[in-house]
Amino acid sequence: MIRLPQSFFSDHPTKVGPALIGKLLHHTPLPTPADPHPQTYTLRILETEAYCGPTDSACHASKGKTPRTKVLWEEPGTIYLYLCYGIHWLLNVVCEGDGECVLIRACVEVGSEGAYGVEVAEPTTVGPQRRSLRKRVAKAVITRRSKVVSKVDGPGKLTRHLHLPPTYNGLNICKMENFWVEDDKRRWEVIADTRVGIAYAAKKDQAALWRYRMGSELPSPIELVEEIPVEDSMSKPVLQ
Repeated sequence: MIRLPQSFFSDHPTKVGPALIGKLLHHTPLPTPADPHPQTYTLRILETEAYCGPTDSACHASKGKTPRTKVLWEEPGTIYLYLCYGIHWLLNVVCEGDGECVLIRACVEVGSEGAYGVEVAEPTTVGPQRRSLRKRVAKAVITRRSKVVSKVDGPGKLTRHLHLPPTYNGLNICKMENFWVEDDKRRWEVIADTRVGIAYAAKKDQAALWRYRMGSELPSPIELVEEIPVEDSMSKPVLQ
């Protein structure tokens, strides 16, 4: 297995987003008096979204550089961990250019990938599946998936499951000893679809196929379980 280097993230988010599908996230929390030997949490990345800087009206960078969003202008691999609705911490990784990042939107526990994805010899990206097909099979799979989905089916649940502290904001995931992304050389079909929770964005940005998920004929876990949408923080009052 190979830890992803900084050069992996030194690309456009529409390249990094699908390339992250199937990669492994590992996190070992820092020791505390109450837990001097913390366990390592591992998840496989199931779904990502690309946010393409100031020209992308769905991206935080489109509102300019603020004390909170200035992290988006740091070097590739920098963690942008922000609070959504005062409840959910969302994990993003900065890419190349100005203000670009990828949101890690959903993961799956290692060993449960077969309920979501199609493993392939070479990575492939295809367009959105027919929603009618996804709706037909939803009832058949929601019970089978529920135990896995309940932990990692949204970006807020993902950060809680990995026990990521807000203090990681601004650190570089490629330079940390206890939090990293790993490539185990398994490859998956990737579905490209529209992003969710961005009704405030321009129509062209709403229509962009910049959400990527591990592909199969089954529905996305985001479509099976209700989740608070990830909206640009500027559309809601937040602390800067």
